[in-house]
Amino acid sequence: MIDNKTGTINKINEKSLSKTTEDEGAFFINSSDGYLIHDINVGYTDKGLESELVYWKGNSRKNKKQIKLDGELGSAIVVKNKIYVISSDEESMSILSINPETNKQENKASIPNKRIYFMGEKDAFQALDENTFVLAVNDNVNEKENSKLILIDRETLKVKKEVEMEKGFHPVKLKILKDSILAVSFAGKLQMFDKKMGKKNSFNFYAGNDNKLMNDVQFTDREMYVLLKNFDIQRDKKLGDMTSYDLKSGKKVKTIPLKANKEWEIARFEILK
Repeated sequence: MIDNKTGTINKINEKSLSKTTEDEGAFFINSSDGYLIHDINVGYTDKGLESELVYWKGNSRKNKKQIKLDGELGSAIVVKNKIYVISSDEESMSILSINPETNKQENKASIPNKRIYFMGEKDAFQALDENTFVLAVNDNVNEKENSKLILIDRETLKVKKEVEMEKGFHPVKLKILKDSILAVSFAGKLQMFDKKMGKKNSFNFYAGNDNKLMNDVQFTDREMYVLLKNFDIQRDKKLGDMTSYDLKSGKKVKTIPLKANKEWEIARFEILK
């Protein structure tokens, strides 16, 4: 945790409630409705694949809570003071609701996935509005079936609608704007939908080549920012480039070179203003 006023760094060495395994780690950290949430990937135990959800509200970890859950946790968000979690194992996917006041699981529902559909990054799970979630899933097993956007009812956790993507489009990141849903493929394409899941627009963008790899995408209301990281920064002392695109036209706005003297395996960024 980094204090944004002083720059002080406080390391968090989270310990699981379970018996530790060699596989422990974490897949995501999210901020949602005043909560800070992350997972602990406990890994395989004698009970199967297990994880833990860790969360607290505000800046103090004194009110931190932790709960054991089945499966591998991919993302979690808070709506109306309940935490909703996406969990998966080798064959299935589920959505869970957690009551943060009691620190107990209240509901769980299966997400039909034919044993092949799974979510990618944490941002593939978003609240469309206060009544509906949207989840992007891809065929991560056979890589033959078309990807989908799945709409899930917040109260019942049941699937309301499935929207099949065009062949070859694999959304890994979603962004909800005031009147649009944006779905991004790391292969270099953005698709825009309205809130009723009607397709509004799409455009291609540069997502790298043999020398550059797309590492992250972030949005404002008007633009998309793409971070491309160089495989070899020694060539011109550049970590990579940050390129912005206009969301309405799909046209490139500008490219900012990112200078660096040290190699980084993965680069991420956040838009502050």
